[in-house]
Amino acid sequence: MNLSSEQNSSKTASKGRIRIDVHNHVYTKSHLDAIKKFGPQSGWTIRQNPRTGTDMLYGERGYPFNLTRSCYDFEERIKELDGAGISFQVVSPSEPFFDFLDTDQSIELAHTVNDEIATITEKYHSRFAGLAGLPLNDIDASIEEARRATRDLGLKGVIVPTKVRGERAISSSEFDELFDEFDRLSATVFVHPTLPAGAERYREYFLGIMMLYPQETAVTIAELLFRGTLERCKRMKIMVADLGGSLPLVVGRMFRFYSAIEECRKNLRNEPLEYLKKIYYENGSEFYKHSMRCCYDMAGGGQIVLGTNHPSPIVAFKDAIKSIETMDVDDREKEMMFYSNAKRLFSLNDL
Repeated sequence: MNLSSEQNSSKTASKGRIRIDVHNHVYTKSHLDAIKKFGPQSGWTIRQNPRTGTDMLYGERGYPFNLTRSCYDFEERIKELDGAGISFQVVSPSEPFFDFLDTDQSIELAHTVNDEIATITEKYHSRFAGLAGLPLNDIDASIEEARRATRDLGLKGVIVPTKVRGERAISSSEFDELFDEFDRLSATVFVHPTLPAGAERYREYFLGIMMLYPQETAVTIAELLFRGTLERCKRMKIMVADLGGSLPLVVGRMFRFYSAIEECRKNLRNEPLEYLKKIYYENGSEFYKHSMRCCYDMAGGGQIVLGTNHPSPIVAFKDAIKSIETMDVDDREKEMMFYSNAKRLFSLNDL
């Protein structure tokens, strides 16, 4: 797209309220090529969806993703965003995150994909910004890539899965050095759920991504909180998917354990809710009105951001937008959720 047509497209999408979508995914050419070549040995395959005839990415633990054209064609993506009334997206890679490869290959792929995302977002800078994926098989390499991506490539943060290869919890002490680096960088970290080992049991009806994703998010944030990572890393900013999963429902239980048991207080200076109020919550696939209200009552309008999960099979642009539009809050808070919260979180200074 030439610059003039990009600007015109941006103006079209931005009529009325500016809407920034912070949860959506891309599959660059290098990522897709690596999945096709090396994915099957780790349970990742690309094959035709018998219902639609289009390519679909499958993970053996129960992960399905429609590889629609807008996964990699940004001209097509802009058309979809214009049709939905989305002004801007902060794009990120998705599963399989680069840990499905051996260490050297994962480092190389992370480097290449982040370069590709940086090139795309620079070309279409009025519509997109990007997050970096990391080669989490190697923590030292992940630290270096986080620095390179945010300082040299201009990417707006990183995305990390709740578990590496479905087994190693990103919230465990093994990754403390990485989170300390995120803090030194004042980085924005998108903590994205992934299916744990054993999730194959819940493939039917997509119960794994339906029910285990919210659990993964809640457990990961709870461990980061009670281990003291959120207390120690105060410059780092965290965003979580799906309104925090089950966090808004279990915050009272977290408080009861904090109050009753010394072990749950030893690493904290404040009650659990004080840390949860500093996390950002996107509504990508959890935009039922009562869920929105529950998260709002926990964290406030200043911490909720718009997400669509585009182009996931469960994407629903209109419902994601409507869930904010119809909230019983004033227009100032709606504007925060659609625009200013994301602008602050990702330092989108040119918007």
